[in-house]
Amino acid sequence: HTHAHTHAHTLSISSPNVSPGTEESRPHQRSRSPGDLSDTRPGVFSRYKPFLQKDKTFAKLVISNKTPPGKRPMEVQNVMVKKHALELTTSFIIPLERYLASLMPLKRDVSPWRPPPQLKPFDSELFLKGMEGAGPHLTSGVKGNWTGLYQRFLSSPNFISWFSVRKEEANQKLRLIHLDQLCKADIGFWMRDKQEVEIVDFLLQVKECLSRATRQYPSVSAQTVHTLQSQIRTIISSLPEDLQSCLKSSFSSP
Repeated sequence: HTHAHTHAHTLSISSPNVSPGTEESRPHQRSRSPGDLSDTRPGVFSRYKPFLQKDKTFAKLVISNKTPPGKRPMEVQNVMVKKHALELTTSFIIPLERYLASLMPLKRDVSPWRPPPQLKPFDSELFLKGMEGAGPHLTSGVKGNWTGLYQRFLSSPNFISWFSVRKEEANQKLRLIHLDQLCKADIGFWMRDKQEVEIVDFLLQVKECLSRATRQYPSVSAQTVHTLQSQIRTIISSLPEDLQSCLKSSFSSP
């Protein structure tokens, strides 16, 4: 036998010359506990307790393999297992994506006069409370402690990595919406009743948005960059001449 150990897991593979009917493979080891990683029977052994129950219907479908003329082709078996794993993963991810969508600020709340909003913080307790009415049981027949599985996931590095990527994607989308609002904004009308300090603060905000837009090219079109540059020129031209000359040198390029 060959054994491969990874912390709490063991993969045991039979030697090629040992068949299921030989003495070496007979079940004198079955008295060992399921968590005994020294078990020499072929298989994967783990000390981890699963949160979900075995999908016995699917397991029987794969293991029985009674399709004539004897055995289902291995390629078909692989496709079946991959499809099952994908469906299970999708059922797990859907509630997370649904909750993530609820953290997105509404498009109507994005204002050109304020910095772009960001995705709201992920509240683990609030997410877990929503599992009762919108959990994976709606899309998966697999039973078990889904809440415990989510709790383990939310405290793992995998969640941090997943959420970091999804958060950046969401904030990028919000920044693009904000840029679109800036391009369409009537700057002249907004500045009519604003103090000079407010206008300069807004100018700095537009400058920062323009700088970020040029770094994100080609996500941001050249037309958007051109429009933002035009908005900056409009703002500067409304200011006193002495301030204009001071600003033009630093705002002449993104």
